[in-house]
Amino acid sequence: VIAIYLLIDRERLLRVCRRLLRAVLPRKVVDRIKENSSFIFEVYNSYITGKLIDIVIIWGLSVALLSLFRIPFAPFISIILAIMNVIPYIGIFIGLLPGLFIVLLADSGKLLFYLVVVVAIHLIDSKLIEKYVLKTTCSIDPELLIIAVVFFGGLFGTPFMFIAAPIATIINYFAKESVNRLILDRKRDVKTEDTVGSEADDTTEND
Repeated sequence: VIAIYLLIDRERLLRVCRRLLRAVLPRKVVDRIKENSSFIFEVYNSYITGKLIDIVIIWGLSVALLSLFRIPFAPFISIILAIMNVIPYIGIFIGLLPGLFIVLLADSGKLLFYLVVVVAIHLIDSKLIEKYVLKTTCSIDPELLIIAVVFFGGLFGTPFMFIAAPIATIINYFAKESVNRLILDRKRDVKTEDTVGSEADDTTEND
């Protein structure tokens, strides 16, 4: 209920926050906060929207393929696969385990078909859906993404495995920004030193 009221009144609350920031902080800092906040919102908004679309597509695809091979409890297993697929790269294999146990108990003869279907879904998702359907801003190296999933999952639990991608993207973005700023500052200092050195040499020659 509180969240609903905050969403309804969010424009006024944002205006109040902006006025408060302008009152206590320099304009350059406020502009920087506004820019960073917009980037963070864009990352999370695009990630959540894209993953919701991904869940629906994966669920429908899973139901169709599992039902095609007459695998028992296809809709229920598809829900597990679709939700766990939100975890990048390793989610589909985590979701595979509960379905594996269900199929093993219900009809062990369908086990191989189930494994083939899950691998096919993973390939379709990674090669087609994520590449052409999902257009999120969470585009970082796969190695960093896997490390982020394992790190945040191990440190804060399973829920953070689902949001590790946007967190890693934001950290990666700000890290690159900080490095680029340090490099620019360093170049500026070197240029200033060269200029001061040249002026000192000219003064010495004139003397």
